Amino acid sequence: MFENISPYIPTLSVKPAEMAGLKNLPGPTKFLLSPHILLRPWVGSEYLESSIKVILEAYDSPCIIELDPSLDLTEEEGERSVFAELRALTSPDDGHRNWVNFINKHEPFTPTLIQTGTVEQIKQQASAFSELGRGIVMRIRLHSNIEATNNVTQSLDILDILNGVVKPEKFLLIADFGQRAQGWEYQAAIAHKLLSAAKDKFPISNAVVSSTTFPLEFDDNIPAQSVYERGMFQQLQQLHPELRLVYGDRGSARAESLDIPLGAPLPRIDLALEHHWYFFRERPDYPKDRRGLPVVLSPEERKRHKKEAYIRAARRAIDSEHWLNVPNVWGRQLILDTFNEAETGIYSPARATAARINIHLFQQANYGSKLLPDPEEDWEEF
Repeated sequence: MFENISPYIPTLSVKPAEMAGLKNLPGPTKFLLSPHILLRPWVGSEYLESSIKVILEAYDSPCIIELDPSLDLTEEEGERSVFAELRALTSPDDGHRNWVNFINKHEPFTPTLIQTGTVEQIKQQASAFSELGRGIVMRIRLHSNIEATNNVTQSLDILDILNGVVKPEKFLLIADFGQRAQGWEYQAAIAHKLLSAAKDKFPISNAVVSSTTFPLEFDDNIPAQSVYERGMFQQLQQLHPELRLVYGDRGSARAESLDIPLGAPLPRIDLALEHHWYFFRERPDYPKDRRGLPVVLSPEERKRHKKEAYIRAARRAIDSEHWLNVPNVWGRQLILDTFNEAETGIYSPARATAARINIHLFQQANYGSKLLPDPEEDWEEF
């Protein structure tokens, strides 16, 4: 798989907005990326097969698959069957046989190595995947300084195990920094040390550097933000010309769910460009009484005011100087539909996220190119 590696490997979760953004990319653009998909239960589904169906509908070419490590798979009474299925896949027994069999059954999937169990169990798993011949991916989670210290040590030991078991050209290392603040110089230094140390353990030739700096929360003082991930990647390219480094990010999604819910976000339309995101927020114009207090509204009335706020946000986005740099893809059409007050417009946070992800994926897959997609491309919904 990695002989002709894609120039863009975004990490996406099996969630509606992320899968819709991926699914509705123009056909040619899908050949310019290889998604790294975190496997988790599909919304409300009973069985894991629903997640697999969604993935294959969104992207029917070879992709990287990994069990989502953020899932809590502690057994609970009355749980859906899908959680028992996922727990079984994490078992290290017989060289992670359940995970190996799952990958073997689904031909488009390139496996991510499970790094738990004994040395022998990990070695057995790697050997089985080597025989399968689809390539092997190893992701090192560097989401915090503590995690980076622990995981780097463990992962370097595993790379030692893989030496002689896995062919370098069939191996891909992902250095995943998760959610990060705006600055990237510190992360770049860690990534540089990691890549240098990794090469001493295993003759890697392909590596992905991935993170996201998309804001965790918003206020009226954040009209735009740079895509800082690109800066870190470009610096590492200069430091490691001997490697085929691939750009990775979270598709403009957050790396982790917020621990503390912040309440319903204000209506917002985002424009994703190559180097910046631009944000257009609008407050619903809820009526007040003569004392200046909010009037009690029905759910239908509140929904109407929110819809009007999304329409105003779309108008501001389209009127901005940045609109001309937004490619003619599904996400752009959703913003136009909102501007035109069509039923297919953006009137919820999930749909706004799907539109932004779709545009962002296109921009980063076509980074540096001025090519535009076919305006006749068919778009579908989940």
